[in-house]
Amino acid sequence: MLTRNEDVSSLVAIHGLDSIAFTMDRNRTWAQSFGLEPLLGHTKGRDVAESIIDECFRLNIRYPIVWAMSESNTLKRSKTERDHLAKLLKEKLRQQEEKNEPYGFHLCGRWQKAINDPELEELVARAHERTAKYKDKVLTVLFGYRGITDLKQAAARLCEAMGPEAIENEDMLRRFMWVGHLPERISMMVRTGVNPKNRHNSDSLLPLHGEQAFIYDVEVPWPEFTIEHLHQGIRDFAACKRAKGA
Repeated sequence: MLTRNEDVSSLVAIHGLDSIAFTMDRNRTWAQSFGLEPLLGHTKGRDVAESIIDECFRLNIRYPIVWAMSESNTLKRSKTERDHLAKLLKEKLRQQEEKNEPYGFHLCGRWQKAINDPELEELVARAHERTAKYKDKVLTVLFGYRGITDLKQAAARLCEAMGPEAIENEDMLRRFMWVGHLPERISMMVRTGVNPKNRHNSDSLLPLHGEQAFIYDVEVPWPEFTIEHLHQGIRDFAACKRAKGA
C-alpha cells in the first residue's frame, strides 16, 4: 500500500502536474492577528514559501511559481514594506548562490520601478546567468507583476521583432512574455486567504499561461499554508475531470 506522500507523488506523475502558481495572500493580516508587526508576516511567508517550493521539487513539480508582489502593490505598499520584501529576496538569492542550488531562477515583473536596489539587481543578474543551464526545475518569482503589463510589453517586443501581424500568434506572444520560459499551460493555481464570498483574480495573474488552469482556493492565510494543504490541492487536481488543464 502506498503511503500518503507516495500517493501524492504518483498523482503528480500520472496526471502530468508540472506547474503550480501560488498567490501568497494575507501575510500582514496573519501577523496582525497575533499582535505582530506586519513585516513579520512577510518573513513568515518567505519561510513557508521555501518549504512549499522544496516540496514541489521533491514531488517533481518542475515549475513552482510564487507571486511575491503585484504591480499595483508596488504603488500601494510603503517603502519600508517594499524594502523588507527586497531584503527577504536578497537573503534567498545569497543562500541559493552559496549552496549552488540546482534549479533555474527567474524574477519577473516591473519591480525595478518601485525598488531602487543595485545589490538586488546584481544578485538577480547573477542568479539568472548562473542557473540558466537548469531546465528540469525552475523557480519563478513574480515581483511587481501584472499579467496585462506582461502582455503589453510582449506585444510591443513581438511587433518590433516580427511585425504587427505576429500578434495573432499566441504561441509567439507567450515566448516574448516575461514568463515565456513557463509551460504553455500552467497546471494549477493556488490562492490562500480567500474569502468564499469575494473570490477574484487580482492583477490578471498569468493571462495566457494560466488559461484553463485548475483553481485551488483555501481560506487559511499564506503563513498557515502547509505541505498537507498542498497535497490536498494535488488530490483535488487529480480528481478533477479537467486535471490536465486542457
